Amino acid sequence: MVGKPYVGKPLTSKMDDITIPVLSDIPYIGKILFSQSPFFFLAIFLALVSWFFLQRTRLGIQIRSTGENPKATETQGVNVFLIRYLSVIIGGGFSALAGAHLSISYSKSWIEGMVAGRGWIAIALTIFALWHPGRAIWAAFLFGGIFVVQYLMQPLGISPNFLAMLPYIATLLILVLMSLKDPRKLNAPAMLATPYKRGER
Repeated sequence: MVGKPYVGKPLTSKMDDITIPVLSDIPYIGKILFSQSPFFFLAIFLALVSWFFLQRTRLGIQIRSTGENPKATETQGVNVFLIRYLSVIIGGGFSALAGAHLSISYSKSWIEGMVAGRGWIAIALTIFALWHPGRAIWAAFLFGGIFVVQYLMQPLGISPNFLAMLPYIATLLILVLMSLKDPRKLNAPAMLATPYKRGER
């Protein structure tokens, strides 16, 4: 409701890309990796920080143990409810950054439905990356490459409607393939989406 007056109003200018001197001149990969939106570099930075935080800090271990076994974690004096709420809030902040990228960097306006199901692709990406922030960087490049393929194949006369479906078809295929794996090897938190009630056995 707060954003309703801004729906469909174009921005006067789009956020400029950041170009890293010398590195951006490297053939092929220079423009791909070193001449990008500030959100691109922020995403890489946040993924690396998240990996370090979850794997190498005490609070990160508490967060992971809360997802695996909240009862055992609480016996160590950890506030399970606080960690869960804060984790959801931080995750929501990351999602907000993704939405900001779409509206002020990827395009020049904000319209309803502009996410177009990309949130579900992000969930599939998380599963494909086995819940590991470091692997998620490479998984994001893979899914991003699938998005780009649809534009590269348009001059070949392939149906635009079919090409627009490619990212979502790839998402479904990856989810099907991952479902065939042993659930213990997916690294998903054991208590994912399961409410925790203190005192229950």
